[in-house]
Amino acid sequence: MYSILIVDDDKLVLKSLARMLRSPDYEIECVCGTSEALSQCMEKEYHLIIADQRMPVMLGTDMFSEIKANYPNVRRILISAYADFDSVTDAFNTGIIHKFVVKPWSNVLLKKLVKEQLQRRDDGPGSTEAPDQLDYGNTGNSELYPVSPSWT
Repeated sequence: MYSILIVDDDKLVLKSLARMLRSPDYEIECVCGTSEALSQCMEKEYHLIIADQRMPVMLGTDMFSEIKANYPNVRRILISAYADFDSVTDAFNTGIIHKFVVKPWSNVLLKKLVKEQLQRRDDGPGSTEAPDQLDYGNTGNSELYPVSPSWT
């Protein structure tokens, strides 16, 4: 069973994501803030964390930076309706996030993305899989957008 932590200051988004990802294969926990998420990570090992970018205490990318430093095997998906694409691209290029999904998301694509990220975690760092690409998972299709230096 995989453990997934969802972090968003909007309780409706938390409920929506938890309901959409409900599966006998997943143990899902939800928290409303980055401080609580960091505390939870000290108590329990998570396989995947999905977090919003804009939250009151700390940005999702800042939280993920701390999580990467302390729990490098956790897969990290950032979601946001408002994005500073330069900071998202920087976070992706430095390995702080593995994927980025724009709200509103496609349920089908987000479920697929979660499954893929959990598989990548199982495969480990020596995997022969292609490297992660920046994914704007709301397009309704499977387009992947590689990070390009021309974006910065």
